[in-house]
Amino acid sequence: MGGETLEELERHIEETRNHLDANLSELHGKLDDAVDWRVQFRKHPLPIMGVGFGLGFILSKMLLGKARSELRFGADGSPSAR
Repeated sequence: MGGETLEELERHIEETRNHLDANLSELHGKLDDAVDWRVQFRKHPLPIMGVGFGLGFILSKMLLGKARSELRFGADGSPSAR
C-alpha cells in the first residue's frame, strides 16, 4: 500500500467493510440454522426422532415406576394389600 491516494484507501476500506458485512450476514444465517430445531429436524429426522423416543421412554419409566411403587407400597410407604 505504498503510494495510494486517499480515494484509493477509502475505496479499499469500503470494499473491505462490504466484504466483512457479507461474511457476517452469512455467518448469522448459518448460526440461525444451527440452533433452529426445525432446520435440524429437516436435515436429520431419524436421529432426532430416536432421541425424542428415547427421552419419552426414559420419562415414562421414571413416572410409571414411581406410580407402580406407590401402588405396591402406598403413598405413605406402608405395604398395600393386593
